[in-house]
Amino acid sequence: MFNSGYQLKVVEGPGYGRVLPLSSEEISLGRAVDAQEPCTPNRFVFFEGTVSRVHARLLWEDRHKIYHLQHLSKTNQTRVNEKVIQDKVLQLGDRIGMGKLLLEVQKAPKADHIRSNILELPPVLRANSLLSPDEAEKAVLPANLCRELPADLAGRKLGPYQLIKELGRGSVGRVYLGRHTSWDLTYAIKILAPEVIKDASVLQRFQMEAKVASSLRHPNIIQVVDICVSDGFVFLVMECMSPRSLQTLIDEQKRPFTNKRIISILEQLLSALEHAHLHGIVHRDVKPGNILIDESKDNIALTDFSIAKVKDGARMTSTGVLLGTVEYMAPELFEGFSADPRADMYAVGVILYELMTGIPPFRGRNTAEVVKAQLLTLPAHPKTYNPHVPDWLVELDFLLLQKNPDHRLSSARDVRNQLLAYSQSL
Repeated sequence: MFNSGYQLKVVEGPGYGRVLPLSSEEISLGRAVDAQEPCTPNRFVFFEGTVSRVHARLLWEDRHKIYHLQHLSKTNQTRVNEKVIQDKVLQLGDRIGMGKLLLEVQKAPKADHIRSNILELPPVLRANSLLSPDEAEKAVLPANLCRELPADLAGRKLGPYQLIKELGRGSVGRVYLGRHTSWDLTYAIKILAPEVIKDASVLQRFQMEAKVASSLRHPNIIQVVDICVSDGFVFLVMECMSPRSLQTLIDEQKRPFTNKRIISILEQLLSALEHAHLHGIVHRDVKPGNILIDESKDNIALTDFSIAKVKDGARMTSTGVLLGTVEYMAPELFEGFSADPRADMYAVGVILYELMTGIPPFRGRNTAEVVKAQLLTLPAHPKTYNPHVPDWLVELDFLLLQKNPDHRLSSARDVRNQLLAYSQSL
């Protein structure tokens, strides 16, 4: 089997934005039995009632390098460019109609266009360099870098920032409420755990990622203000928002969210990711703990853009333990592939499932069991836990949770537009 360089893209109807790569194998097109039935390289399925179970098939003719589309359904029509067909040679730009679905034959983008590229952006932070050229060249850390964080840093002054109180802690460090003593402004100060900064190259990469993240200006993204090394500590300075995360809210609620609230949270999250992806930035660690929420207005903001790639570059600790929250990691990341926007979209699918049902889709007694579930199992249908969730939202989640990234919805903008269009019916 080979990749033909062509793809089908859903341009209208359920699954809008979904991309299906074409190969030399015979490919059947039809309706999924339920939202858990996966796509395979030889069968593209759609959770849509106006599509027949066995609707049509694509045949590759190697001699002439063309695809034949053959109609198979006895009850529903297959159309190409609005004309009913039985057998049709497809050309670039042709539009295939099956019930409410409309698919377009497109040239597949090259791999290097699919993968994200960090943009070269002008420096926007006050700190121009964390390391001297000599230190960077020798790949050594500053001699005074702390090897462990004290039990409590509240009350301590780091550079111009006075630490007031601890707001939270996680796998990469701690967050404090801080105040700039000259400007009398409050910020969130994230102090990195020493084990994250293993060597000078990681520190330099962290600085670069912080600069890139600081270029993002969006109401649903926490703004990075500064990055510093002071008194042996490496820390980020960020705009201050409610310290409550979506994870805290999920843990407290312990039940499905209302459909209206799900859509509000998801729309804002997709808006943030759309902005980041358009700037060539992949988050890599989208999870409820990195989504801050102001409950009074239900506004959310995504944080930790600059942390994620540093973790991604050192995913394993010295003892072989995975860094990061494996429940939200796309399957391809466990297999060694680098993250692109599709990994972020998979995480959105996991979060959506959790909001709909009140529980994560992939669970286990330990990390190994969760990873195995991510790679090999399908989650229970959301309506098992929440009969009130609409079918179109279940279908959307099904498309986000595809284990093969080539079959997964990849555009935050397309998913957001689809979400807003369907939500009008609620």
